[in-house]
Amino acid sequence: ENEKARVLYENAFREADPESLPGLYNNLGLTYWNEGRNPEALQYFVKGLKLKSANSVQKGLLFLSTARSQFELGQFALAKTALQQSLQALESIPQKEVDVLDYLAGAYALQGIMLRQNSNYAAAEKSLRKALALAHQVYGTQHREYGKINVELGQLFLKNGKAEQAVHFFDAALQAVVPSF
Repeated sequence: ENEKARVLYENAFREADPESLPGLYNNLGLTYWNEGRNPEALQYFVKGLKLKSANSVQKGLLFLSTARSQFELGQFALAKTALQQSLQALESIPQKEVDVLDYLAGAYALQGIMLRQNSNYAAAEKSLRKALALAHQVYGTQHREYGKINVELGQLFLKNGKAEQAVHFFDAALQAVVPSF
């Protein structure tokens, strides 16, 4: 499916207006990211960020995508910088529509994961709870993204030696994707 999506996006470049190019670069990069091909993905995210037509929403998303790929490649300092740029771009938007709230949820979730990795548990919990609240606002409690953030919170509490609290979040994650659980 990623190969088909790439063909579609590459064809769209021929007819795209300048305002839609940053989004196309992000989507094309995500097809590589989905396959774990982060170096190729990063090339497209960087191309999108270089465009003068990129607005704050697009920059926020492109920086977030960049941060995810860099984090997965073990480029933690670069990922932290890109994530900060993503949050700065997205938080600067005065009227936050649903897509911006969704991107912010992803950014705060990644921030929480990065902080958890550095054993900064209190800050990680704060970021993950913010991500969870944003995901709840965007999707409600019956959505995969809401469940994924609950899993991250569960992982945080497990790593911090709080198994009972972890179970609560793992249960919430299951309920998000299996409502009758």
